[in-house]
Amino acid sequence: MEEIKLAVIGKGGVGKSAITIRYVQDVYAEYYDSTIDDSKRKQTTVDENSYVLDIFDPPAQDEYSSLREAYRYDTRGFLFLFSLTDRLSFEQISVLHAQLLKDKDSDEVPIILMGNKSDLIDKRVVTSMEANELASKMKCMYIETSARSGDGVEHAFEEIVRCVKSVEDTFNLKKSKKTKACIIV
Repeated sequence: MEEIKLAVIGKGGVGKSAITIRYVQDVYAEYYDSTIDDSKRKQTTVDENSYVLDIFDPPAQDEYSSLREAYRYDTRGFLFLFSLTDRLSFEQISVLHAQLLKDKDSDEVPIILMGNKSDLIDKRVVTSMEANELASKMKCMYIETSARSGDGVEHAFEEIVRCVKSVEDTFNLKKSKKTKACIIV
């Protein structure tokens, strides 16, 4: 069974651990010690293919440290998470995304943009339109989620798997076309 390593990246307090626990265990963890380096695993099926997802939930440090840790972890897909109730967490995504593309030296990195805490309607400060515009600039899909209710969580993880496979298939196709040159003897 193929293993896919993923990383959930974002500002502290946006719900990275809660989203990961909701997806892996299907429970809402209101309180969680996010100071520990953590990884969770889940076996899943997407488009009739089975995978083991190894989801890296970096400890609550600065966001750049989280990215660096994810690189060491051989991450194949990134879930950029912000809180719909925290404008700064949303604004930091652009900076983190730019850093990721620079570090990876590619603009074809599997990414999903997630707006968490969609259940807190009265506290919302980031609109769907703003988030969709950012996703368009990032060339990725945007999904609203709620770790509390579970809305959108399963969908986001299914889509990052599809994104990883699509980017890798495209890369492998380009690579195979480059190696199929004619040799005249």
